[in-house]
Amino acid sequence: MPEQEFETSYPGVTGSIAAVAANGLGTADAVPSENIIRIDQPWEVTVKWDVNGLVVPAMAGDFHLTVYLEALGPGADQDLPNVPGPDEEVISFTSGTLSGLTRSFEHTFAFAAGTPALPTNVRQRLYKMIVAVTYTETDGTPGPMAAFSEGPIVQFYRAV
Repeated sequence: MPEQEFETSYPGVTGSIAAVAANGLGTADAVPSENIIRIDQPWEVTVKWDVNGLVVPAMAGDFHLTVYLEALGPGADQDLPNVPGPDEEVISFTSGTLSGLTRSFEHTFAFAAGTPALPTNVRQRLYKMIVAVTYTETDGTPGPMAAFSEGPIVQFYRAV
């Protein structure tokens, strides 16, 4: 799970993010894979991030998390979780674990079998996974902080 840096214009605030897709929530695979997912099994993406700096203990607001699957080749891009309304999970800034001047977060997206949907005539599809974490102030306006975890390439396939 390679880490990538937060982008922020808050003075003295830094952070990092890492995300990984995981198969193996079903029972058909003897050895789970992070990048090859059977479409008939549930799967998940775990995101870990931290923010640190002198003002972090006093900050509030929310993080908004979305998993994007960019189709490689034919097929439609996906925004997950694909739910009515905004395709995102909202995590309160103050819900993170505070240790000194660092606040740490972890969130797992759980996806049902069949997500993303593959047409019945398609055996497999490749996607590049991107997880976006953006920040909003307590009044709901976007704040100057975001992070993006880019990669890996993920294959979804239909078993014979």
